[in-house]
Amino acid sequence: MATITQLIGSREFFLTAETLPADIQLSLVSEKDGLSEYKLCVTSPKSPLTIKWSIHMEGILSFWCPTARRERRICQWYSPSTNLSNLYYGAPLLAAIEQDELNRQTVALSDAVSPIKMTFSVNDFEEKENLDFHIHLFEDDLPEGEYTLNIRIDERPLPYYDCISEVSAWWKKFYPSDKKQTETGEYPLYSSWYNYHQHPNAESLLKELKLASDCGFRSLIIDDGWSYDGNGTGDYINCGNWQVATSKFPDFAGFVEQCHQIGIKVAMWFPVPFVGYNTEDYKCLSDKLLFNSPGFQAGIIDPRYPETRKYVVDAYVKLVTECNLDGLKLDFIDSFKKRSDYTEVTLHADGRDCEKVEEGVTKLLRDIREQLTSQKEDFMIEFRQDYVGPAIVRDCNMLRVGDCPFESLTNRIGITDLRLLNHDLAVHADMLVWAKDETPENVSKMLLNIMFGVPQISVLLQESSEEHLTLLKRHIKYWYDNRGVILHGHFKAYDPDCLYSLVSCESDDKCIAVSYTKNAYLFDGKQTDLFNATASDVFYLENAYDSPAAAVIRNALGEEVAAAEIPVGVCKLNIPQGGRAEITSK
Repeated sequence: MATITQLIGSREFFLTAETLPADIQLSLVSEKDGLSEYKLCVTSPKSPLTIKWSIHMEGILSFWCPTARRERRICQWYSPSTNLSNLYYGAPLLAAIEQDELNRQTVALSDAVSPIKMTFSVNDFEEKENLDFHIHLFEDDLPEGEYTLNIRIDERPLPYYDCISEVSAWWKKFYPSDKKQTETGEYPLYSSWYNYHQHPNAESLLKELKLASDCGFRSLIIDDGWSYDGNGTGDYINCGNWQVATSKFPDFAGFVEQCHQIGIKVAMWFPVPFVGYNTEDYKCLSDKLLFNSPGFQAGIIDPRYPETRKYVVDAYVKLVTECNLDGLKLDFIDSFKKRSDYTEVTLHADGRDCEKVEEGVTKLLRDIREQLTSQKEDFMIEFRQDYVGPAIVRDCNMLRVGDCPFESLTNRIGITDLRLLNHDLAVHADMLVWAKDETPENVSKMLLNIMFGVPQISVLLQESSEEHLTLLKRHIKYWYDNRGVILHGHFKAYDPDCLYSLVSCESDDKCIAVSYTKNAYLFDGKQTDLFNATASDVFYLENAYDSPAAAVIRNALGEEVAAAEIPVGVCKLNIPQGGRAEITSK
């Protein structure tokens, strides 16, 4: 291996490769007040390239990346903390965080399409009290011609959530978008997945939607199973031949119209890459596949062919136009990337209009968005975690947490991670589901764990208790009435090393905060709704404002149960689990 060392501005870099390119340059673009940007230029590299630099380890508690999930620990050099990114997965961003939510170093890269690995680890082997950052390039594919990469390093002592949020604005320089954000993407949504799985039907859904509408839901996603008869097989062998199953929806256009009449917009699920083995489409496209998936029981189309892209777009446009649909849930986009359980198919290069699969996927998603939003400007397009990077989300307006039924902690982490990226998208919860005999307090806590995303549920409302329906109705009304603050206020997520003990959003005149694990809160005089999603009724409130305050206490059902006077200083406050305190200064 060969290594060159470069001192650029105030930072020392190490560039390592088996064969260092003759034409390689790392230069300083800008450096001011703790914010630096560098540019790498490489021509026709012959081997993978690693860029390394170090920072002192003192004070750093955890790291953050878009796909960290619950893993926030700093690992050792032989098995480092890792962030992988490509077009279909994650985003090229990694942050080292100190206590009190302070940024130590947030690193972002301009290339959100190519496979890139970023690592972060303790360099204990050299005993230098350092933490090392590495950027690993070209491990999957060696680019031809010139490759450029901008590296943004932010060392300002600001809240980490603000530093991460600013990266999204920086990414827009490299991935501009003409996409318009829509109000429909922010509608509370009812899903048919966890309650119906692969056997949705019009009769039952209409009964559900009348209750859902009464609770404040304004959108529906009809998930898998709508396009074939029967209850399904648990796989995707029947995906393709995109015709609505008349045994489940005898008059689908009429069903959509009935949904519209009760105030519900309708979106449909499509698994973008799949053509199931049982379909005629599989036979027609068998020579234009990337892979076969025995696990999914489907082929993965090759989007580099104009014919395959046209097949997908035409199917979507036909259904949307004929049935007056309002949106699409585009699933499994990450399945264009090769997996260990895929089998190769014979590739026929003739007729492809691009070399890289990523370029074909980008063309496909752009065609879908442009054709459907030209018909309805507020058309909904939902993507799912983890295809969340700045290059791919230009073609959606809704971004949902990955599947986590009944798992409200994972939902909270996913919503927070997606909100931190601040893509100007409506971030949606994965669909909540709870037991029919669940306590109101626990249902309220589940809803509070998705407070800062657009609510989605997949509960059979016809089988729900009046207490659950009342709670849900009041929660959705509160959320909808305050969505300006909740979705567009200044977003703050505390204690990332503890998976966000408290999250808040603030406008100029109001703060909405939910405490998940710690029962202490600092009140600064701004009107605040403080929700209790902890396992205790006791809160310790520090009133740091210069005058007393007052609080109205509500239980999980939203009913007023007490009033409290809050002196200047520290006081104890009783807030029922799942309830809230509405605090105002006097």
